[in-house]
Amino acid sequence: MKKFWLLYILLLITGSMAIYLQAPLMSEQIMPYVPSYLKPNDPSLAKTTYVTNTVVGTIVPKDPSEKKPPSKKVVIPEEETFVSPAMEGIYFARSTEQPEWGVTHQKTSYYNEKGANRGLLEGGEIFVCRKGKLSSSKGDLLECQLLSGTLTNSTLLLARKDAHFFTGDYTKLAKKQIEMLSEYYQLNMKLIERKKKLLEESAARNPHFQSSRTAYLALNRNIEEAKATQQKLATATDAVKTALDEQLRAFKMKETPLKATFEAEQKKFVEWKQLHAKELPNPDTDSQMKTWRDQKAKLIPALPGLAF
Repeated sequence: MKKFWLLYILLLITGSMAIYLQAPLMSEQIMPYVPSYLKPNDPSLAKTTYVTNTVVGTIVPKDPSEKKPPSKKVVIPEEETFVSPAMEGIYFARSTEQPEWGVTHQKTSYYNEKGANRGLLEGGEIFVCRKGKLSSSKGDLLECQLLSGTLTNSTLLLARKDAHFFTGDYTKLAKKQIEMLSEYYQLNMKLIERKKKLLEESAARNPHFQSSRTAYLALNRNIEEAKATQQKLATATDAVKTALDEQLRAFKMKETPLKATFEAEQKKFVEWKQLHAKELPNPDTDSQMKTWRDQKAKLIPALPGLAF
């Protein structure tokens, strides 16, 4: 009987040890198939994740060492910065200074060496200045050479009042700055031309436009003729002065009624325009002009002292 109990106790101990050692392995294998309400509340088991292999019925643990694909680094481009033109000695040239270069800010007439008008340049044309200069009824005409376009390296004359002139060396500017400067004044030209077109369309709808314009031209013509007569009188001989005095007096007498007629017609023109303002094209609210103004504004920070 003693041998029986001794053998029983040994078998009991041996079986308990086997169950104790094999239980974790068995739980790992069968846990995925056990309903959630029967699973033990063991945090270590809750952290274990599984993925099903392509072979049916085989369960393999997810490799904890598997790395996620690296996320793409977002590169934010830095804003382009430029040295201020003033730091390179580039300024708007005063009337008493000899400019080194310049840019057309609208459609600009150009002249030959005799002062004859040869055509128009577009806005945004960049040119270098020479020492040549010609005085004319348009004021001083400066000798220039264009840097690009069909007239590249051609010598031509530009009226000082018709373009922006600068001191200093334009090559000290970044290439991108020069491109932006040209673009800025191309936009400026477009705005001027667009505004002119809208105003002409608006005026054409006004029934008092033609009479107002006729009255203006008559008054202006009389004023110009009076000025010409006054100039002739300054250098006339005694024999001619009497006739010129009479002509000048006649112009002065005509000026008063011509001015009154113009003012009356102009008043009708303005009153009709104000009354029908909502029906007429308005440069201030035109969508195309707004787009160009916005584009110009974005270029200004790169062109300090050059954008007007």
